[in-house]
Amino acid sequence: MTRPPLLIAAGAAALLAGCGSSPRALPGASADRGHADIVQIGCGACHQISGVDGAEGRVGPSLVDFSARHYIAGGRLTNTPSNAVRWIMSPQQILPGGVMPDLGVDSAAAADIVAYLYGQ
Repeated sequence: MTRPPLLIAAGAAALLAGCGSSPRALPGASADRGHADIVQIGCGACHQISGVDGAEGRVGPSLVDFSARHYIAGGRLTNTPSNAVRWIMSPQQILPGGVMPDLGVDSAAAADIVAYLYGQ
């Protein structure tokens, strides 16, 4: 049985939307800028991050295969691009007293960082 092309396209779109890892969810974000932000902020002091020299920290969770994680922020948020941006910008608001400090990351830099992490 052949399926109508529209049905196939709709199914594929639903699958992509459901996984939360579509790079299109962050319009204007740049993985290249995100990599530079990760290095400048020093995220690797606390996290392991693929493709970032010296990012072998063990204080926070590994960010290797970040897009495959179901939850972030100590299990408080589902792993979606928008939640990841919120977490990077205001971790102490989401998880008061948690290990992740507020680093003054603005929304543009947070989106770039998330674009990098989702691309790994």
